[in-house]
Amino acid sequence: QPVNRAQMAVVMALLLDLDYDYYEGTNPFKDVPAWAAPYVAACYANGIVSGYDAYTYGSGDPVTAVQAASMMMRALGYFKYPATTATTAASSWPP
Repeated sequence: QPVNRAQMAVVMALLLDLDYDYYEGTNPFKDVPAWAAPYVAACYANGIVSGYDAYTYGSGDPVTAVQAASMMMRALGYFKYPATTATTAASSWPP
């Protein structure tokens, strides 16, 4: 059975041991069910997930391999430092 985006946010929040209770009531998305809202909010606040737009998360949509990989990469700390991207690295070369 496919995993949806809400379920993946729950998995990520639990794996990262995020304090999802702290984020109760802060979920910005209108389409997230109550059971997933604090997990999605915790992941969103920590830069692990993003919505399709400011109010749509797509909770019931199956999570794609690319979306799941993006969540995992963000959880591992990738994409936090824009200076490490290929574009900015190339533009600062040579030192």
